[in-house]
Amino acid sequence: MSWIPRFLSAPALAPYVTPGAGTGLQARVAALLAQQHETWPMLRAGTVALAAAQYRSLQVNGSEVLAQYNPQRLVSTAAQVDAPSIRARRCFLCAEHLPLEERGLAWGEDFVILCNPFPILPNHLVISARDHIPQAIAGSYGALLDLAAALGEAYWVLYNGPACGASAPDHLHLQAGTRALLPILHEVEHWPHQQVVQHVDQEVFALTGYRLQVLIARGSKRSTLLAWLQHAVAVLAAVTRASDHEPLLNLLVTCEATGWTVYVFPRARHRPACYFAEGEAKLTVSPAALDLAGVLVVPDADHFTRIRAQDIARIYAEVTLDAPRFAQWMEQCRDHACA
Repeated sequence: MSWIPRFLSAPALAPYVTPGAGTGLQARVAALLAQQHETWPMLRAGTVALAAAQYRSLQVNGSEVLAQYNPQRLVSTAAQVDAPSIRARRCFLCAEHLPLEERGLAWGEDFVILCNPFPILPNHLVISARDHIPQAIAGSYGALLDLAAALGEAYWVLYNGPACGASAPDHLHLQAGTRALLPILHEVEHWPHQQVVQHVDQEVFALTGYRLQVLIARGSKRSTLLAWLQHAVAVLAAVTRASDHEPLLNLLVTCEATGWTVYVFPRARHRPACYFAEGEAKLTVSPAALDLAGVLVVPDADHFTRIRAQDIARIYAEVTLDAPRFAQWMEQCRDHACA
């Protein structure tokens, strides 16, 4: 099926555009969200569920984590992403399998912007490839940066690796949403850090004593940041001895007037031991980028009530890269940048 019938035309979008909002992507996305909320019952239900979500603020190594209880997210948290399960179901990001009411915005030649009917945060978007191609970041670093720039400083953009939280590992997609609630985006500004690279148009640093291992790159020059990202991911693959071309990772990007900030979360595994446990030891948590950034989705009511800061610390330690390999990766990223 062609994507053309799924795209909202300018005339169809016009009644939902806020007067004076302009013609930029952020204004068009706001109109898309308004139109879909009015015409798509599944999205309305998801928005209502998000508004009713419960939160618990927990301190993990001195940083805030917001545990979120939203039972509608269980479909993604518990998604079966093994190869046989993927082959047995229809791809829900292909045009021919979308709900009847779902519409989107064309973005460039390769992507379509859709509304996430099971949002974790406000204005949650899925930016899906028009073609059914596997989830892989190679070749899409530029799209990640360009989307963050086009959406502006009110939004975050992310990529979840195929074995790191992507519930559609068979179909390339990014995500985006408004950034107010993500703890790491506020904590990064005042948290002690270890400088790795300091150039005129780029800096790379790690947060010292943070609740997990994350390498952060800031830059104002697109080509420099792209080159660093490509090398950093290649080095991570070597350090972790990734059997596939892409290592386990999640990426989160924001963009301000001064340039981009890219958070690279290197991973050790997909899901923590508590996900597979039974009885009181079981906690249905399957971390992806937003969970690592500080909004931890816990879609089971009992598990949401029981989860403690020490449980979250253990989950992060299990699914993210250990300190020795992180230090090795960080040093090799430093060597490249200084070469």
